[in-house]
Amino acid sequence: MHKVIAFAVILAYLVKTLRYSAYLVFLWQKREYRLDRMRSHLKTPLGQKLVIGFLPIFKWTLFLIFLIVRQSEVTISIFWLFWLLWIFEAVLCIREFLKGGWRWPEFTVKALLILSVALSIQFFPILSEGWLTPLFWAPFLDRLTGPLIVALVIMSNLPSNFIKEFIILRARHKISKLSLLKTIAITGSTGKTSTKEFLKQILSKKFNTAATGGSTNTEIGIAKIINDDLTNETDVFIAETGAYCEGELAKIGRLIKPQIAVITTISNQHLDLFGTIDKTSRAKFELIESLPENGLAVFNGANKYALKMAEKSGKLGLSVIKVRVEDEFKKIKASEDNLEFTLKESGFSLKINILGEHNLMNLALAVCVARQLGLSGTDIAAGLREIKSVEKTLKKVFKSRQLSVIDDTFNVSEEGLLAAGQYAQKYNGHKYLVLTPLIELGNEASSVHRKLGQILGDTFNKILITNRNYLADLKSGSDTPENIKLVTLQDLDIIKQKTPADSVIIFEGKEAEKWLKLLSKSFI
Repeated sequence: MHKVIAFAVILAYLVKTLRYSAYLVFLWQKREYRLDRMRSHLKTPLGQKLVIGFLPIFKWTLFLIFLIVRQSEVTISIFWLFWLLWIFEAVLCIREFLKGGWRWPEFTVKALLILSVALSIQFFPILSEGWLTPLFWAPFLDRLTGPLIVALVIMSNLPSNFIKEFIILRARHKISKLSLLKTIAITGSTGKTSTKEFLKQILSKKFNTAATGGSTNTEIGIAKIINDDLTNETDVFIAETGAYCEGELAKIGRLIKPQIAVITTISNQHLDLFGTIDKTSRAKFELIESLPENGLAVFNGANKYALKMAEKSGKLGLSVIKVRVEDEFKKIKASEDNLEFTLKESGFSLKINILGEHNLMNLALAVCVARQLGLSGTDIAAGLREIKSVEKTLKKVFKSRQLSVIDDTFNVSEEGLLAAGQYAQKYNGHKYLVLTPLIELGNEASSVHRKLGQILGDTFNKILITNRNYLADLKSGSDTPENIKLVTLQDLDIIKQKTPADSVIIFEGKEAEKWLKLLSKSFI
């Protein structure tokens, strides 16, 4: 009987350790193995549960008592408590696994190395000393996982950084040899990827154009593109550039030496990492400062922070263009399925398969830069006619008489959510939102979610949240808090079966992608 209990406890230890280790590596990978981004995550309600939730605090208290108190009765009780907790956690983990809820990292070399080393160390007592060993080391083994993975992340970053520097050095040498290459750098809090993709599609009508893929915008990501994709035949290179702190865009600027810089918008995205909007603006301005004396700086003329940067750029002697939608397009119509407009300069009337009025600014920035590079109105119109939206950015993936399904899971921001709400109003039926709460907003997180609760609550019949972060703030801001809740499969079934005609459901943010896939299966 004792062996059966011991076996159950050991099995529970294996299950809960595997699940927790995989989740922590997944979390670090999502935060790009950066301490600043992980620190920001730990400030969220879900992040705080990892450190100061009831269970972690209870376990650390038991661990400290185990270290301090030397009475055998207390020690035995603590061992039993840890064993029982392992069984309890394992049951929860198995339930979660059966529901498809385990989070696994993308299996890169770095993630696999960290996870395999972490599991090897934690399972070593079983392999070396005998299968009962974890029972006698329970307090230590239980508290080992988190600190161990932090240590492995820090240790793995050392060789990673060395390899990165080598790749960047190669890229710097290669791009310096491409003397005829035109380089365009695009940055901003939001809109970078769409603007880059729109510009690439337009310029490809005339030039051999290369660009960073997806949302790749770091120095190392850009360096890899330079090494792998740029050739002597490449006419134009478009680099999406991003940063989480001051100094990072300056490094990218020194690497690619752009002739044109585009600022899409400046907002509270990643505010927790920068600290203030002013610091965000200063960080983005580093890209402008990397331009040569005859460089061109193109700004979103509808964003007040970008306009301040434009004024500052003029004082540097750079050519400056402040783009407004009304300067590029007229006779604008936005429907459920497309955008219609007339190019103001050339007079071409177009209907393109892009959703949402907010994309007009991204298109306007792309058109402006294309014109500066010598494309004619005919070339620009030809590029726009064939333009495609970026995957997972307000893209219609299913449509029936009853329901349209919109995939906007690429990212999530305050501006993007407001744009999604504006788009949803084009439908006459019910409106649903599956929302991943925003991250890295710092001190503004609660107020932003309350504001979103109010505005989006007035538009959507149901707002279904993927996790508990800021759920209370969303509810407190809404006049109809009963319509804001955690998403479940039952919610999706009800939407699928009982939704009236001409309804829409929009999936926002990366965590919502899982729920989009579950709903999509029922339509196949």
